[in-house]
Amino acid sequence: MKITRCLLLLMASGFCSISGCQRQDVAPSFFRLAVQDVVADEDFQISLLTVYYPQATCISIDGEGFHHKIYADKARNSRQGKHLLPLIAARVADADGEKAFVQTHIVRDLNVESISPEERLSEFFGIFAKEGTYKLNTPITIARYQGKPVTLVVGKPTL
Repeated sequence: MKITRCLLLLMASGFCSISGCQRQDVAPSFFRLAVQDVVADEDFQISLLTVYYPQATCISIDGEGFHHKIYADKARNSRQGKHLLPLIAARVADADGEKAFVQTHIVRDLNVESISPEERLSEFFGIFAKEGTYKLNTPITIARYQGKPVTLVVGKPTL
């Protein structure tokens, strides 16, 4: 059931990307963040964040033990560019209830962590991204991973 919902959402997202459902231009010194919560329950979370930007940009995602920098350019003949950032987490426990694990996929970083069997996914990982228009180079907390913030910064690329 969850897989079916995920596939339907991804197909709808692709259709909107092609047909331009979410057309709203971004001012030169800002970026827009769109958030799609695909699945959110006790043991599974998927959110797709889409960053819309008016010019070539650098997208940074920072958290405890990882750092990603994505240099993105806008498409030719387009007023703005966009980049998709997936946030995925799943909690799995063995049948005996003696071991539990959380697997996370934050943009490009894939981790599997052992947790206590009593620990819930929401205690280990949570998605807090808020849709809106933000000023470039402003850090935004988009998630919490192992009790620490995961931040997003969108700004002009520096070399």
